[in-house]
Order: sequence, then C-alpha cells, then structure tokens
Amino acid sequence: MSLEGKLRQIAREVADANVDRILAFEKEKLELDARQRELQAKLDAANLANDRLVEYEPRTKGDYMCPKCPINSGIAARLKPIDGTDRLDRFRCEVCREVFEFPA
Repeated sequence: MSLEGKLRQIAREVADANVDRILAFEKEKLELDARQRELQAKLDAANLANDRLVEYEPRTKGDYMCPKCPINSGIAARLKPIDGTDRLDRFRCEVCREVFEFPA
C-alpha cells in the first residue's frame, strides 16, 4: 500500500472512531435534554407556589384543606380527621397522604 493509501486508511479509522463518539454524544445529549425538561417543570412549579399561596383557603365548606397539595400541585385536597389523642388532633390528606398533627 502506498503512503497515501496508508494515510487514507488512518484517516478512515479516525473517522470510524468518531462515529462511535457521535452516538455516545447524541445519547448523552438526549439524557441532558430530558433532565433539562424535568428541571424546567420543577422550576415552573416552584415559581407558581407564591401565586397558589394567595389562593389557598385552609377551610372550605367546613372541611380543613391540605396545605401542601394546592401549593405543590395546584390540587385542592381535604384533610380527614384520624385517630388522635386528647392532646393532639391528627389529619391525613386524601391525596398526598401526609399526616398533620396539631395541639388539641
């Protein structure tokens, strides 16, 4: 093989190696794009928290309302009383299942 042929062969091997790198980079970019979309959704939700706080009503139609669900996800969720003690009132959210305890 001539010197030019050998140089061309080396160039082909370098190009072939870059094909594998391109595939790896494309996969990594797709993963980063998905992560960016996930972070943007979390950022958007966090930015809505103050707006949602203005609309939060702790009690609606006689029912106590979860303080987390409307802020985090915009969902109005009732708190149901659960067994407490003579010193503690306990409630569980019907949506997020969080338990809230308050002095009786």
